[in-house]
Amino acid sequence: MSDLKQPGRSALPEVAAVVLVDARKRILLQHRTSDAPHFPGFWAFFGGGVEPGESLTAAARREVQEELGLKLRYPHFFQEYLLKEYGAWFRLHLFVNNFFADKGQLRLKEGQNWGWFNAAGLVRLKTIPDDLCILLDVARYLGWNARACGLLARKIDSQEHRVYRRWQSPHGVKEQP
Repeated sequence: MSDLKQPGRSALPEVAAVVLVDARKRILLQHRTSDAPHFPGFWAFFGGGVEPGESLTAAARREVQEELGLKLRYPHFFQEYLLKEYGAWFRLHLFVNNFFADKGQLRLKEGQNWGWFNAAGLVRLKTIPDDLCILLDVARYLGWNARACGLLARKIDSQEHRVYRRWQSPHGVKEQP
């Protein structure tokens, strides 16, 4: 796989996030600590800032290693999002990877907990509203059924969320306001 080398094309901060998916198509999320600088106590993606000179792929690998103790050999780029949180715009580069190995090899190194979730589990979590919109994109990509995607869509509709745009998808998702 070629290494994505897109950081530095704008003044916006760059974030690499990774979603792992198990054999039952459940999504792994992290429960942030109560003292986390952003969205304390929320469930969110594993990931973090792209360091100067670092490729997006390298950032995804580093973040998964730092937060889960997992050496992710081939991060699979899914989608790029433009988001605004705490008054600041940033680019989120999402990677989605299957994880069918022994879950015992994962070690939580950041956050207070983690969990594997289907749609019914996701709608019960305290999630960042924009993350839920992104998770619906992932659910559709994974082939979750209409009922599962509908659960996520109804929760999204019940929450206030910010405008975001998505682009550069190899999966045909079009830009939206």
